Amino acid sequence: MSDSVDWIVVLDVSLEEAATLADQVINWFVQEKIILPDAVASSRGNKMWSRAWAHKWDADLTFQTRPAQCGLEIAIGRRVFDAGGQGIDALVCPACGTRHEPDILPWSDAVGAWHAGDDQSAMKCPACGVEQCIGAWHFDVPWALGNLGFGFWNWTIKERLVQEVASLIGRRCRLVRQHL
Repeated sequence: MSDSVDWIVVLDVSLEEAATLADQVINWFVQEKIILPDAVASSRGNKMWSRAWAHKWDADLTFQTRPAQCGLEIAIGRRVFDAGGQGIDALVCPACGTRHEPDILPWSDAVGAWHAGDDQSAMKCPACGVEQCIGAWHFDVPWALGNLGFGFWNWTIKERLVQEVASLIGRRCRLVRQHL
């Protein structure tokens, strides 16, 4: 059986702010009984918070029946949150909304430059001519670039939970479904 991770990625957070916001969200998840308060080592060696039984969130959290690992992972640090081998169908310009085939844009170079530390790494839209930071572009299948992500291993989450986290911390968030 393969694993899946539903990531809530915080789009507008610096590396310096990430740990503080992560603690705020972890505390809220514990308060809402989504996770248990203490993290444990997972079978993959990373730190995971075990799921709690939050009946209030039953409609928004679906658990796989026999996952190899199930829990919440916090990712802090510059990271490309991708769909996991599902590829990209198109990239959508944030300025004009035009969909572009991935082959005609230098998106891989822009993502690589962002990952290497260039927060201003940008791409120019062939349709409207506006240059936008690569993190502002919409990837179809969704990807996100960020310094903070909350990974729900073998849980399926709904957009409502993403919006609750965004509202809690006052930042834009994106749901990325990764299949490993």
